Amino acid sequence: MNINIKKYLIITLLIFLIVNCTGNDSTYSVEVTNPLDSERIDEFVIINFDQLKITQAQQVNNLTVKNGETFIPSQLTDTDNDGTIDGVAVVLNFKPSESILLEINLNSPEKSKDDFIKRTYAEIAIKKSAEFKDGKYIGGNYENINNVKVPYNHIDHDNLFKYEGPGWESDKVGYRFYLDWRNAVDIFGKKTTDMVLQNVGVQALDQISEASYHSMSDWGADILKVGNSLGIGSVGMLDKGKVIMVSKTDSITCTVAENGIIKSDIRTRYYGWEVGNKKYNIQTDFSITAGSRLTFTEIQIDNEADNILTGIVKHENANLIKQESSIENDWSYLATFGEQTLFNDNLGMVIFYKNSELLEITEDEYSYIIVLKARNQKASYYFGAAWEKEKNGITGEKDFVSYLNETIQKLNNPIKLSYK
Repeated sequence: MNINIKKYLIITLLIFLIVNCTGNDSTYSVEVTNPLDSERIDEFVIINFDQLKITQAQQVNNLTVKNGETFIPSQLTDTDNDGTIDGVAVVLNFKPSESILLEINLNSPEKSKDDFIKRTYAEIAIKKSAEFKDGKYIGGNYENINNVKVPYNHIDHDNLFKYEGPGWESDKVGYRFYLDWRNAVDIFGKKTTDMVLQNVGVQALDQISEASYHSMSDWGADILKVGNSLGIGSVGMLDKGKVIMVSKTDSITCTVAENGIIKSDIRTRYYGWEVGNKKYNIQTDFSITAGSRLTFTEIQIDNEADNILTGIVKHENANLIKQESSIENDWSYLATFGEQTLFNDNLGMVIFYKNSELLEITEDEYSYIIVLKARNQKASYYFGAAWEKEKNGITGEKDFVSYLNETIQKLNNPIKLSYK
């Protein structure tokens, strides 16, 4: 036999073996089960690579997930907020007590994320080519960036950031927080399931008399009056009985950690946060998932912090709704409902917290306050808003309480995963 033909056959055989071995090693199965006797829509599920025995050496650049023969939306994700991709997230609909077998294929070119509808979004937009004059950035245009170190001279209402800080949204609702000394979270009520924030606040206050998002538009508006309160879900600490917001810091960085089709995340690091006679370094992650009103807040803090607090702004026309803590269930909630928007619409706001982390529930002049333990220098909670004018929105308090109780049931009975 010709030597060249032998070489060709050997190389072909090696390629065949490599491809087939790689294919076998890069296909995984996971069974996901709904433990409740009720359906679950848009359930966000994270599958950890370490449970699949996938190592960093395998260099996962993309993957596909199938439910039977159907590709489903998925995205690579950072499960522990350390900046490293270490899992895959999916969104699933479950029938009562249903089990679904998922097939995961690594580095598969078969299906692109562009084939699925984008249902979450996050951004930071900063003024470029602007003149800094009399404490404000004049002229120029807003451009999206992935991360920023906040300038030392930045103050509120100086036009540096589009709508004053980062924003994130799902197909239900949007949020922003003020990336300045106020550091409070605000709500964008949405009338549409489309992603809208990329087009919101593009004209700075030096160009118009009032921000456009303060007026009702086809997409919705900024609907919450925050004032001196915790807004919804803002981060702080209780010191000598007083709420201390993350206001005085040495420096701040802010990053769009994820901007995916089913999950988006804003990560902010505050260095030298001053509380009393101590300073802390703190990282916050605000993430939102497809089909959800909730922002999951994950906090990491150093220097033996003894508490982290959050809360909800008080409004005169809103009723307080409180679920008593229970040793049987880990999650509870504190909520309000009533005509508490800038447009006198019905709005429900809620904080879901873990009973095992709760120190106390209290209040001050401006806010209802939930004080949590910083166990192992970490804390977490969900906050959410339900506006009556969202598409198929919740219009009454009774339906809002039903939504809260359904959500609590899901939090206390998470989806079960079985790795095959």
